[in-house]
Amino acid sequence: MDKQVSLPGIAKIGVFNAENMSTQMLNMSMAGLPVPLLCSITPITFFGEAECSITTKNENNTTSTTVLLKFDTAMPIPYHPNRGFVVKTPDGTSYAVASRQHPLPVVTFERETGTPGRASSVYHYQVSLVSANSCFDCIANF
Repeated sequence: MDKQVSLPGIAKIGVFNAENMSTQMLNMSMAGLPVPLLCSITPITFFGEAECSITTKNENNTTSTTVLLKFDTAMPIPYHPNRGFVVKTPDGTSYAVASRQHPLPVVTFERETGTPGRASSVYHYQVSLVSANSCFDCIANF
């Protein structure tokens, strides 16, 4: 049976180097504990409605979670081969979309150039991660 959840609203988005996460991150998240992100988080200024949906599937006695994060920004986000993303909801709850090892989040973007003297260019980002525990509660300050 598939179960899909969408976050009620996104107040903030940040990006960080996921290699700096705790080695106990997986154990903490599987136990339902919030994972502290003790690393530098770069805030992303986004506009419009950002979306984050989480789909859980049970197939062949295994659970797979797919997270899809979509947002638009005027500036490109910093590159790192193992980027992680933090999403903060209006009530202050933070969720991380990250992994220390493979599978890593897949980040794709499309750049739309604006018209001269009118609209500025925009980057449409889409972050997806398929893993057993791809979205987890975290403690993040950014």
